[in-house]
Amino acid sequence: QRSDIFLTSKQWRAYHGYDLTIQCLTKSLKRLQTPYLDLYLIHWPGPAYNTMARSNDVISKSPNGAFAYAKSGHAPGTELQNIRAETWRAMEDSVYAGKCRAISV
Repeated sequence: QRSDIFLTSKQWRAYHGYDLTIQCLTKSLKRLQTPYLDLYLIHWPGPAYNTMARSNDVISKSPNGAFAYAKSGHAPGTELQNIRAETWRAMEDSVYAGKCRAISV
């Protein structure tokens, strides 16, 4: 039975913001073939970077530092705090909707 296991999944860094967080959770539920998660985590509270080929040279020369690799919508001046808050709000709404029982970072 489903109640015999504890399922945890995470919201990937590329899915910050309200709608993308809901999309990510929906994908996880579909892939796991379950109506709810016991624990849903924010994988990383910061923006998604292209981490495979980061160059210290690019970072040190950019006025934006490591944000030189930030995905669209996460660059400085785009109110990253609001994006994080919307991500968290989507996770809270998912608890209220019964799609996950607990949330954390």
